[in-house]
Amino acid sequence: MSFFKDKCLTLVSAEEFGVCDKNDSPAFVDFENKVDWIAVVKNTSALELSFYAIDKCIVYTKADGGVISSCDAAIKIPNNKVLFIELKERRYSGWISSGIEQLKSTLQLYKQYEANLASETLCYLSNSLRPKVPRSRVRETAALKQEFKLSTGSELKLEALITI
Repeated sequence: MSFFKDKCLTLVSAEEFGVCDKNDSPAFVDFENKVDWIAVVKNTSALELSFYAIDKCIVYTKADGGVISSCDAAIKIPNNKVLFIELKERRYSGWISSGIEQLKSTLQLYKQYEANLASETLCYLSNSLRPKVPRSRVRETAALKQEFKLSTGSELKLEALITI
């Protein structure tokens, strides 16, 4: 069984596009409304990327019927790499820890349900209102990134710019 679903797929080869998340709809790509972009993807080689909405499109449930929390989207790159993306638009504290938990949960589901695992996975936690980690939190976020790598095997990036 494949983790990714064709109904949630958008093929993209643009050199730049945004990743958006509005209300109760799945994440989507946008090419024009830059004010709505939560993450920016720079695809300077214009590779054909497979963008998958995950949250609100690929739904996995717990034994009790509750929905398992997942990240917003993923991008599959032709070189056998997958980028998982969690989008936030928050100024208050707590967005990093909640985003990390969503990414970890998604990685567990991916490893459980995907028959053809990518050779490399990267995770992006993007917040349009906090595009860069404040200098005062660099040491703390370095420790979070290290723990994430040890527990998942994937690198965590806390930034809104995704370079392919």
